[in-house]
Amino acid sequence: MVDAVFLSFYGAVAHNIQQVVTDMAQRIWESGRAKDRAEVERYWQRKFELAQLSAHGSSFQSQRQLVMLVLEKTLRRFRSPVPAKELSLPLFQHWVRPPLFEDAKAFLAACPAPVYLLANMDRRDIENALHFHQLKVQGLITSEDARAYKPRKELFQLALRQAGVEPKQALSLGGSLRGDLRGASALGIPALWLNRSGRRAPNGIPSVRSLSEALDTQWLRESPPQAQSPD
Repeated sequence: MVDAVFLSFYGAVAHNIQQVVTDMAQRIWESGRAKDRAEVERYWQRKFELAQLSAHGSSFQSQRQLVMLVLEKTLRRFRSPVPAKELSLPLFQHWVRPPLFEDAKAFLAACPAPVYLLANMDRRDIENALHFHQLKVQGLITSEDARAYKPRKELFQLALRQAGVEPKQALSLGGSLRGDLRGASALGIPALWLNRSGRRAPNGIPSVRSLSEALDTQWLRESPPQAQSPD
């Protein structure tokens, strides 16, 4: 069993922002000049990922800053007159009061190893979300703390130091192949993909469909299963 679990928050414990982004893209499409909603969503996703990758060290910007920056670019790109501040409100509201997955609280209560949340998020927003849902974890490491975003290594390095463990003693558990698995694997941290949607897992990537299922993996099983005696 591992000595620490590095758990993603949005997408693992709480629902992510995909529906909020879809609704936002719908408004931009209806008010602007995009071909369809999907074009807006693709543009937003690509620009946001690039913005996160370039925001580190002295160039770091908070998640809220990046949202406004990319949203304003998106509105200009598709010539939508909707104010960026108005469009961003549902997103910011979701971050501080996100709906939880049904298995989240049970997992946090039953996990035999200390749980550290690793989040591409501003600390105040995720602290508010934890307070709203009355969730307790061993530690919280945010992009704001590390001044970098997953899949860069800084969050994982900070988590290793905070937990006081070596890479092989930890487990990264999250729903993003790019952020949670690539970032952890680059440092030699075992990674387990939380594949809630049942997508086809790439070869060699261990995956589970739920947090409940994760508890029965080799990393989190408290003791090896007892071999049954032959009759």
